[in-house]
Amino acid sequence: MVRPEQGSDYSRLFSSGYYAKSDEKEILAQRLTEYLKNETFDQALDVGPGDGRITRLIAERSKGLTAVEVEEDYRRSFRQNFPKAKLFETPIQQTNFPSQSFDLILASHVFYYLPITEWHSQLTRCYEWLRPEGRLICILNTPECEWWEFYRILSERLKVVPGFAYTDARAFFQATCGGVSECIEYDSKLVWQGDRNGLIEFLLAIFLALPLEMINEHNSRIVNDFIDEHTASDGSFSVGERAVIGIWKKAKK
Repeated sequence: MVRPEQGSDYSRLFSSGYYAKSDEKEILAQRLTEYLKNETFDQALDVGPGDGRITRLIAERSKGLTAVEVEEDYRRSFRQNFPKAKLFETPIQQTNFPSQSFDLILASHVFYYLPITEWHSQLTRCYEWLRPEGRLICILNTPECEWWEFYRILSERLKVVPGFAYTDARAFFQATCGGVSECIEYDSKLVWQGDRNGLIEFLLAIFLALPLEMINEHNSRIVNDFIDEHTASDGSFSVGERAVIGIWKKAKK
C-alpha cells in the first residue's frame, strides 16, 4: 500500500517513470479494446483512473462516466480531460453508490493501494454496484514475473516491508463475487535507459513505495548495485511484468 504522505511526489514520479518507460498501459488498452469491441454502456465507473489513459476506452463507450480518484494531481488532469464526468475524491472504502448504479466498472491496478485484507470486501462492493448483465473488470499483477522477483530481492536487501501486496490474481478472482467469468493474461515490460539517478529514485519511491525520506545515500547505493547487476550490454535496465484481467458478468434478474 503506497504511503499517503508521498502525495504529488508519487504521481510525478509515477508519470515520469512508469508511464513513460513501460508499455503496460498500451498493451492493456489493446486487450480491453479487443474484449469490449464496439459495445456501448449507459453508466460506467472507473475506480482509480490515474492519468486517464485507460479511462478513455470506457468514456468513449459510455453515456455517463463516474470516477473515484484520491490523488489531487490526477484529479486535476481528469477534470481537464473528462469535464462532463462525475468525480469523487474520497477513497473507495468511503465512497458509496446505490446498488445497480453502473453497467460497467473498471478497477485497473488500484487494489495495491488498499490493505490486502480489504480486497475481497471492496471488490464485492463494486460488484453490488453493477446492474444486471453489467460487467466488472479488475486488473492485477501476478507474482509469477520478473517484476515481483526484483521487488522481493530489493525489499530483502534494503530490509524494508514491501510497500505493495501481491497475490495470485487468478485465485483471488475465482474466490471473489462467486468466481470470475473470464481471465485475460498479458505481459509487458518497463525499459529504462540513462538517467541513473532517476531510476534509483523510481525504484525506491515507486517500485518499493518508500517515503521520499528513505531515499538516502545508503539505500541509493544498494539500489545502484542492484541496477548494475541487471543492466544489459546496451546500458538499459528492464523488468518484465505479468498481469491478469478479471471479468465478472452479473446475471440477469
